[in-house]
Amino acid sequence: MQKDNFLDHSLGSVISIILVEPQESLNVGAVARAMLNLGFEDLRLVNPKYTEDKAWVTARAADSILKNSKEFSDLKDALKDFNIVFGLSARDSLNRFARMTLIECAENINGDSNKKIAILFGPEATGLRKEHLDLCTHLVKIPTSAKLESLNLAQAATLVMYEITRSLSKQSYKDIVELANINEIGQLEKLVDSSAELSGFYGKGTPSHIPSVVHNLLKRIKPTKKEIAVMLGLFSKIKKALSGEIPISKVD
Repeated sequence: MQKDNFLDHSLGSVISIILVEPQESLNVGAVARAMLNLGFEDLRLVNPKYTEDKAWVTARAADSILKNSKEFSDLKDALKDFNIVFGLSARDSLNRFARMTLIECAENINGDSNKKIAILFGPEATGLRKEHLDLCTHLVKIPTSAKLESLNLAQAATLVMYEITRSLSKQSYKDIVELANINEIGQLEKLVDSSAELSGFYGKGTPSHIPSVVHNLLKRIKPTKKEIAVMLGLFSKIKKALSGEIPISKVD
């Protein structure tokens, strides 16, 4: 019997699956099994509450995924080496950029398949909370019936991985253009915020959602490391000029 060669990919070093505060052991095991089925390797768990022995029940032959999974106490630490972070969320979020469909997510990854990419899933009880969503560069919603919009964690992860795998097929991951990581973008966000405050653009009358709009834009444009270095230098100069550390006439 001929094998489906669209599963013959090398996603393991490119895309990571991150579960935030998973509580159901069977879900963790089922996600691990789906990862092995679909060619994914890197599983990261943030503050997991599961029991490893129970996870083996649904993991079956995917024991290598569980054994090699990485645990973190802080989501920022789990994301520090990623350029792009896709967060799965069924809820409508105000003041966020437009969400992608699952197909759009897969196509976007196809175009950025030479970058470090994280796929983020939230706790079973709440899904991704605001503090999690703020660290994402893109939000994704899996289309479901209005009668029941939320999916089981393992089901959602399997659907996402399948669609990504199907879309990518045998794409090459060479000719890498190195993107800025989340920490570097965070540094730029702080400088932009400081400059905006010093200039008076941010103040008492500024709508509370404006900083989030700016942060979302900086994440969505996916700057390269070279571009982020230029922007960090630029806003560092602007901040110093606005704070009086250097004369404005000297800024060039």
